[in-house]
Amino acid sequence: MNESMQSFIPWLYVFCTLFAASLGSFANVVVYRVPKRLSLISPPSACPKCGTRIKPYDNIPVLSWLILRGKCRQCKNPISPIYPIVEAVCGAMGAFLCHTIVVPHVQLFGLDGVALHIMGLFIALTLFAVTCLALAIIDLNTTELPPEITLPMAILGIAVAWLIPSSWPYTYILGNIETVDAVLGAAIGASLIVLIIAAYYLFTKRIGMGGGDIWMMAMVGAWLGWQALPFIFFAASIQAIIAAILAVIIQKKKGQSTLFRNDVLAEIDPNAPPPDDTPTRQLALPFGPFIALAALQALFFGDILLPLISGGILTPWGLIPSM
Repeated sequence: MNESMQSFIPWLYVFCTLFAASLGSFANVVVYRVPKRLSLISPPSACPKCGTRIKPYDNIPVLSWLILRGKCRQCKNPISPIYPIVEAVCGAMGAFLCHTIVVPHVQLFGLDGVALHIMGLFIALTLFAVTCLALAIIDLNTTELPPEITLPMAILGIAVAWLIPSSWPYTYILGNIETVDAVLGAAIGASLIVLIIAAYYLFTKRIGMGGGDIWMMAMVGAWLGWQALPFIFFAASIQAIIAAILAVIIQKKKGQSTLFRNDVLAEIDPNAPPPDDTPTRQLALPFGPFIALAALQALFFGDILLPLISGGILTPWGLIPSM
């Protein structure tokens, strides 16, 4: 790698981190407005207490919250730390994807179309990662996964697989799957949840999972391919079981009447109504956040985890043929 290209790498990290953090700032808007069926464009963001519109210089990811010391510039109303945390997490995901997708292939940027495709793949996968985080928070807040997010993202995942070439030098870039893998991933992912819902209802006469999980798994399968689905499903299930056990233990120690509360939503929207304290909600554990967590684990570490759990047979790029 020549010296000029080497000096360009730090700027790539800066761009990718700021881009992802900016998406995180928009994700905060999505988390607040989509469950309320509000427009994402109008009206502009404002302080929920005094109604003062947030200026662009007060909307810089993480930095503005630190400068304002977590308070509205006008009325000094506290601003939830959830906002900068989401932005910081998204920025970190962008930096990691830059490190795994962009930087290792900088030396190929001089080839025709490579830079455009690599950066396009980075932007697309960063959007997918940020969407997973936003959906996890929404599901924790409302126990719903909005199809107006999951369905378009599933279609976009298939489109990205179609647009990014599957030939050299893209063959072994994390997240670059073929179109057929994306279509199969969406179909198998959705079908898996449908079968689980049907089987659970057959034995218990109750609906054990929400319909939003169907489209969530379709979205994840479209972006990561069918190869990642076994890991995602089992990792999500195991982590959900662990979380449920821990929550039950905490519930017994604190003597709470309900297992989960909308604490995150209360941070973002102090005027949000409390959840219904009904018996059916006492053990309610949304599965969407664990699908999102497992999807992010597959996205970031799939090149290590998939061969590990499959004995070297599965990779993010398909099957390894036996010798």
